[in-house]
Amino acid sequence: VDTVVVPDFPKNKKATYNVDLDPLLKGDSTGVVLVQISRPSAGSWQRYRWSFYQITDLAVSMRFSPTNTLFFVTSFKKGKPIERCFIPASL
Repeated sequence: VDTVVVPDFPKNKKATYNVDLDPLLKGDSTGVVLVQISRPSAGSWQRYRWSFYQITDLAVSMRFSPTNTLFFVTSFKKGKPIERCFIPASL
């Protein structure tokens, strides 16, 4: 465990919490982060929830039509499209 955060949320109210990823990525702008949420009041089989996040410089946009689906891959850093990008797809 690199970081443990205990936010002070009000009971029975919807709340959000932003996680600063810079210390976890150690100065890099890309990487993989595992977030584990502990719910001590839940039963043992549903106490933890995990999410993996892959942090990249890429954004994928999709455009749908009745006959086609187009994918656009853009670099966040440069704000330009990524040329000759391969996106595997399956049905």
